[in-house]
Amino acid sequence: MPKPHLVDLQILRDTAGFIGVVEGQELLPFDVKRFYFIGDVLPGAVRGSHAHKTLDQLIIAVSGSVTIELDDGREVEEFTLAGPSSGLVVPPGYWRTLRDFAAHTVVGVLASATYDETDYIRDYDDFLEWAHGR
Repeated sequence: MPKPHLVDLQILRDTAGFIGVVEGQELLPFDVKRFYFIGDVLPGAVRGSHAHKTLDQLIIAVSGSVTIELDDGREVEEFTLAGPSSGLVVPPGYWRTLRDFAAHTVVGVLASATYDETDYIRDYDDFLEWAHGR
């Protein structure tokens, strides 16, 4: 099973600011079919709390910071994203929880497929049964 991992993103800076670039199969092991973003998360709120059966994602803290907890049903690993210089590649099969959003954080997500409710596992016990049955 592929493992989650951090990737460095290309940031081009000049006196007017910066541009962040995500492109190419060298960086992403999937074609991007969807982009969405999360913002205005209330203090102490948690997002995610689900898994995907087949969807790959790249999660980026476009601004601010967030902690992402990934659980494969056996082990739990934590990643902190702080700013747009790196992103977290999340393969299918991981329960993800996003928490500890700093004020004004915006998280962008590049996904390998368009929205498909049948790809989601939204109950943790169902996820554990699915993960242990693969």
